[in-house]
Amino acid sequence: MKKLAALSVLFLSALACTTIGNLGGANTPTPYVMPTNPPQPTPISVPTDITRREDVGVVCPSDVPEALNAYNRGVEAETAGDIEGAAKAYREAIDLDPTYCDAMDNLALLLRQKGEFEEAISLYQASIQIAPDNFVAHLGLANTYMDLEDYDKAIQEYESMVAIDPANPEGYYGSGRVHFARENYREAIAQFKIAEELYKAEGSPYVADAQLFIGFSYTMLEDYVMGRDYLEPIYPQFQDNPYVNYYLGYCYYYGESIRDDTLAKQYLTRARDLGLELEPNLEDFVNTP
Repeated sequence: MKKLAALSVLFLSALACTTIGNLGGANTPTPYVMPTNPPQPTPISVPTDITRREDVGVVCPSDVPEALNAYNRGVEAETAGDIEGAAKAYREAIDLDPTYCDAMDNLALLLRQKGEFEEAISLYQASIQIAPDNFVAHLGLANTYMDLEDYDKAIQEYESMVAIDPANPEGYYGSGRVHFARENYREAIAQFKIAEELYKAEGSPYVADAQLFIGFSYTMLEDYVMGRDYLEPIYPQFQDNPYVNYYLGYCYYYGESIRDDTLAKQYLTRARDLGLELEPNLEDFVNTP
């Protein structure tokens, strides 16, 4: 949702996180027996990032006062949680000014949240025709294609975002998500690391998001030390995520140089308690006194 024309609206677009202390556990030395042919960990579904959006000013300011008023009503209604009222007001703004790309972008996001992807795509595409460098529309369109698992079209949009604004991390982060979904983990790491540095430079709360995927990717590549090193520092933010617990437990169980049965059991037990089904050998390991 873009800012009100002539007004100021503040909204948050960050992952819901709860912070608690890190998991404890003494590093008790145990005889290490390397498992034979360790399996690849359970794959992770790539989140759709419904709430991820750019907080920007108006891209296509309208010269039609009635359209401007309708747009502002839409922003106010959306901020108040009146989604139907917001959608109606954005449609009115577009009817009054067919070049009002900001209203198109806001309406498209509401439709995407409702699963009405076809119309959302049409609106984003119309917005881009009006303003080809509209970063918000490219981001919304790319994320909609991710919802539909149309990775070819998604990565085209993320690459367009990089071309429009190479200093904006979202294009790299999105490309990383596509490569991760396609199991191209090395390329995913490369893209997420660029995003990580750009997020750090702008003081963004999304640094941990990039680090999360980097840790997952290293674990999928069986680099358990790097997987651990990326996931453990951000654990307090993601302690309720079953996959973070699972992958940390997996690293401590299969990582020969960092094998720690106590920590492996703690993380894997937490993952199971959060609803993740463990492989039979890990379930047996967790249940062993």
